[in-house]
Amino acid sequence: MTRRTIVAALGLLLGASSLASAQTVRWRDQTFVNLDFGAQSKGTTDATHFGFGLFDEQASIDVTQKVKGSSYFDVTAGTTPFGGRYGVAVHFMQRATNNDGTLSASLPDPAYYDTPSTFSGTIPALQHRESWFGALAAVRLLGIEKLELMALGGPAVVHVRHEVVTDVVVDASTGQVTANLSILSRNLIGYEAGIDARYGLMRLLGVGGFVRFVSAKGHLGPDLTQNLGGLQYGAGVQVRF
Repeated sequence: MTRRTIVAALGLLLGASSLASAQTVRWRDQTFVNLDFGAQSKGTTDATHFGFGLFDEQASIDVTQKVKGSSYFDVTAGTTPFGGRYGVAVHFMQRATNNDGTLSASLPDPAYYDTPSTFSGTIPALQHRESWFGALAAVRLLGIEKLELMALGGPAVVHVRHEVVTDVVVDASTGQVTANLSILSRNLIGYEAGIDARYGLMRLLGVGGFVRFVSAKGHLGPDLTQNLGGLQYGAGVQVRF
């Protein structure tokens, strides 16, 4: 009698433990991959000044480059096994643009003092590329029938490749200005936070979109600071496992 009681008690204990574990950590239907097309409207502007002596006067050349907003492909994958609400996710997006720069010059006249010549020109197709990698915490905020809201946020690493004018050369006899270009590359630390909304079409497939804010700031060179990011938004599909 005592042995049967002990065996029964152990069986109940193991059953309760398994039930509690199943309720605490759930993997089925908690893993997801979001495949979206996103966009960022905010751009950035760089301004570089070059000053030097020419014909016993001061010459100046200014270069302005605007990096425009753009669209991009966006991937987020994660899981929320803890209580069906809490988990982690990873995020990757890359956007690239080619932007024309503007060069404005004020050059002294070789024959007449204090009568500079001014002109401007275009530096075509300066390259810019950002690759964002995010390690995020994920929290399911709301689940009403087939609609789910999720908050995602955490640190991000941004690999930046940015083409800039590093030097200018003036031909004194003709006044022609030549701009020397270089691509600067650097990893910057930032963050991202946003809300994701999905509507389930079936158990393994949903549609929806996201709104997020991303930010990263740092030096690409001694005289160049990049302030990247801004408000992003997009839409696409969600695959669930």
